[in-house]
Amino acid sequence: MQYVAGLAPQTQLAPPAGSMKRYRLIEWLNFISTELHKAFGTLFHPGPAETRQSARETLAKRLAIVEKQLRAHGHLAGNQFSVADAYLFTVLGRARPLKFDLSGWPAVQAYLQRVAARSTVRAAMVAEGLIKSQARCNDVFIATTSQ
Repeated sequence: MQYVAGLAPQTQLAPPAGSMKRYRLIEWLNFISTELHKAFGTLFHPGPAETRQSARETLAKRLAIVEKQLRAHGHLAGNQFSVADAYLFTVLGRARPLKFDLSGWPAVQAYLQRVAARSTVRAAMVAEGLIKSQARCNDVFIATTSQ
């Protein structure tokens, strides 16, 4: 993701290399990968109920950290959209098919709505075949309450 951001530095999807802001971005990318993505991945595979429940509990704890950051800054790595936000949006998109209720994290829900409203996000989702039209983005990724 950092490589892609580096191909178009004018987009400011990542802070300059070597800056403290860049290291904070790397910190969030690692957090998403190891603490969120991995836990959601566990829920996609059949396994003991205890393992699945543990993954749900881990996700709840980690989402509390994300909630705090989003309340304070609106985005993960500060006040503007970054590659970490793109990754988080993608990972949190797993909540609905897994019936993982995000209603306990209102800042996360508001964040998902903001990211889904971005024209570039909608265009990417259409191009990837995740949605049929840009108007459907919120329906697919934001309806994350209990079903």
